[in-house]
Amino acid sequence: MDALNAGKHVYTDCLLGRTSVEAREIADLALAKGLRNMVGLQSGANPAILYAKELVESGYVGKVMSCHVSRIAERALQRTSERTWQRDKDLESNTLATSCVHCVDALRFVSAVPTIPSMSNSVWHVSHT
Repeated sequence: MDALNAGKHVYTDCLLGRTSVEAREIADLALAKGLRNMVGLQSGANPAILYAKELVESGYVGKVMSCHVSRIAERALQRTSERTWQRDKDLESNTLATSCVHCVDALRFVSAVPTIPSMSNSVWHVSHT
């Protein structure tokens, strides 16, 4: 907010705000001041993701009719001391918003789907014995 109030354009990593309300306030302030406000993610710089996008755009995979992505990650449910912000329910943090946002971004980037009409989040817990 300080940068926008100082007349500066804002580029940030996800998420734009700590809550959806704060994100809306930031977006509205940028619009009211005629400033650019952008959330950047890394998917578009990943060589594997760029190659997948190239295959889709060239028609190699045919017309994209539907998409499915699965993500397996260790520590998705752990909230260690450096991730204490994820324990605060008022910040609207959850596994889908924090851990899976990059998967959703990559899926949209590769498939050129403008919106994701439906998402679900299943969490599998793996114990190492």
